[in-house]
Amino acid sequence: MGNHHSTGHFFNLCGCTDVIGFEGSAKAVINMYEIKPWNARSLIRDNLNKQADLARKSPLRKVPIMDGLEYFQRQIKSSMMWLWSYSTFPLAALIG
Repeated sequence: MGNHHSTGHFFNLCGCTDVIGFEGSAKAVINMYEIKPWNARSLIRDNLNKQADLARKSPLRKVPIMDGLEYFQRQIKSSMMWLWSYSTFPLAALIG
């Protein structure tokens, strides 16, 4: 059985979380979808080690923060301008 976001909404709407609480409803969802436990600590540790390794090797560590922020600001601004011009393009021109 696949996991679906509507299950959590269902548990909230039907009042299950009020009656059996968060822990009880979480256990019910875990049992219903046969979710197996995993070691979150080792997963987090591995990801943090990968991030630290990338931070040491990345040439981006030499880019000043203000330069990076200004670059992203320009990119977002140009994307927003493109979306705005695309959304205001007359539909009649496409139809003919």
